[in-house]
Amino acid sequence: MDPVWLLLLLPVAATSGWIAAKGIRLSWHNYRGSKPTSDYYRGLNYLLNEQPDKAIEAFMRVLEVDTDTVEMHMALGNLYRRRGELERATRIHQNLVARKDLDNQLRFQALDELAQDYLKAGLFDRAESLLLELAEVDDHQISALENLRHIYEQEKEWRSAISVVSKLSSFSGESHSDVIAQYWCEMAESALAQGQYWDAGHFAEEALKEDSRLVRATLQLGRIQAMAGRHEKAITIWQSIHQQNPEMLGEAIELIVSSFKFLDDGDGLKEYLVGMVGESSDVRLPLALADLNICEQGGDPEQALLDWIREHPSIRCFQKVIQLRLDRAEDKDDQDLNLLERLIGEVVDRENCYGCEECGFTGKNLHWQCPGCQRWNSVRLKRSRSRSKRTFLENKNSQLTGTSASS
Repeated sequence: MDPVWLLLLLPVAATSGWIAAKGIRLSWHNYRGSKPTSDYYRGLNYLLNEQPDKAIEAFMRVLEVDTDTVEMHMALGNLYRRRGELERATRIHQNLVARKDLDNQLRFQALDELAQDYLKAGLFDRAESLLLELAEVDDHQISALENLRHIYEQEKEWRSAISVVSKLSSFSGESHSDVIAQYWCEMAESALAQGQYWDAGHFAEEALKEDSRLVRATLQLGRIQAMAGRHEKAITIWQSIHQQNPEMLGEAIELIVSSFKFLDDGDGLKEYLVGMVGESSDVRLPLALADLNICEQGGDPEQALLDWIREHPSIRCFQKVIQLRLDRAEDKDDQDLNLLERLIGEVVDRENCYGCEECGFTGKNLHWQCPGCQRWNSVRLKRSRSRSKRTFLENKNSQLTGTSASS
């Protein structure tokens, strides 16, 4: 081939590569038998001069002339959406949906693209109406239901979310009972805030029917009993978390301590904490027991915490030990201890106790739905690596009754 022709074809090759990279597939068969328009050549010229915005406008005029290039319309609409130009993307996809000559497959594809435009623009009502239609179409059911689920979660329409996720489970064959249980808990939380305790209890019980290990529902049931003044029953409910999901027992400790104190039952609280502290690696149990022992004679909370730290290294427990030594020190202005306590306090303040197992999000508080990836039940308390529990269990009782323990 003449080298001159090769040189002339280089711009065409470069242009084709740019179009392919942007996801625009030019269908040459649509132009067979017809001469490309001046807008088409103008669009190529804009591309070669690195003016993509003007090039897109030129190609749009080509598409408006040629009504058979539906896929190009969709590709350009998608390009606009990725660029954040939602008004243009919406207008293109709306024009496609309005066409009477589209077959069903292309029309549903255009509806799906238009729904994505509305979702990205935050126009949930408009997106919902389109997605409800697509949810009845075989090839679009799963994606439409997933998007409806996102809308209902954002809008806190939990009953609609339950309905959609139930359909999603039946279509996909994958269980979403843990997510549905969280929706019931969201409804229970809303009812509690409005003082509707009976409804809240009903919703929490429905949550446990979906997911028997969901500690959130058990916490809610105990709160309902405590709000009604039935603290003994509340304590019994919260204590059941140890059998339900042992790793989550720490989430109930503050509530349990509060109800025992309301009942003025310090002995019952100590007996319970002594029984549980060796069964969990959650730092909140030994800290609660240390606080209780500080108020009593004969206990040695510092030594008990030190031995717990040896089994479950914890900066929060170590901070408590330093605070106890400062309280006992004759020189309350001991510069070294005060400096150490302040430095450790800064570390504790920066420490994120919870992490998402899916996306790596970290935070100081427990989130039932991860703020990062929006997954339910993925945020867990970070656990320190424990050495053997044997030594701690052997010495636990002597330490907590005030007898000096050997390390």
